[in-house]
Amino acid sequence: VGANGGIGFSATCRLLNGDFFVCATYFKKKNNLEEIKANNKDLSKSLFTKYLDVRNEAKVAELVMTILNKFKRIDAVIFSVSAEYKYSRALDSSWDDFNLHFEVQVKAIHNFIVALQEQIKAQFQIKFIAVLSDSCFGVPPKGFSPYVSAKYAALGLSKSLAVELAEYGSTFNMISPGMVETTLLKNLPAKLLELNAHENPLKKNAKAGDVSSAISFLCSDKSDYLNGTNIVINGGKIMA
Repeated sequence: VGANGGIGFSATCRLLNGDFFVCATYFKKKNNLEEIKANNKDLSKSLFTKYLDVRNEAKVAELVMTILNKFKRIDAVIFSVSAEYKYSRALDSSWDDFNLHFEVQVKAIHNFIVALQEQIKAQFQIKFIAVLSDSCFGVPPKGFSPYVSAKYAALGLSKSLAVELAEYGSTFNMISPGMVETTLLKNLPAKLLELNAHENPLKKNAKAGDVSSAISFLCSDKSDYLNGTNIVINGGKIMA
């Protein structure tokens, strides 16, 4: 979910190369996904793409049914989706700013859980993975209260689902990366990116591949006994 973003696209490529069949959703553009189909015929056979507004419960249910009818089961669901964020202090942010992030980050998870409830109860043992943020640890950065608030809400929902879905054999794990150099950061001041890298023990920001490698691991059978885990990927800036 959110396969055309920096992290989502990296995860899509890594999973395709790991012999997964990937159903990749996008919202605005699918240029990156189209490049896979155009440039690699072998991988394109294992890639199914679909436009999706994750806030629309009916469309999520329709997509899930389409996938199940075509492939019979879903082994893992990766939430790597976020509304574009801008640097704005809390006092200057409207509730619409907050609500947009809550709908994209939290409602999306709820919509997929509802759409997959029959498969969950039938013990399909689905692995759910949510990409969050290391802003959920320690002191959050200034200027991102709508984004951070939604990530905390997604963290709470993810942990609750980890407990409740376990009785059916499904798991729910999280990944909390630090600042990852993707197009999501295009609206941020360059000085802010440089400062974040300077303050990191490794003196650099994360790359999308640093996160997608963890996603690949959580999708594999090597993670079968992990549940409710939140993997922090930030070069040691925050240690949990």
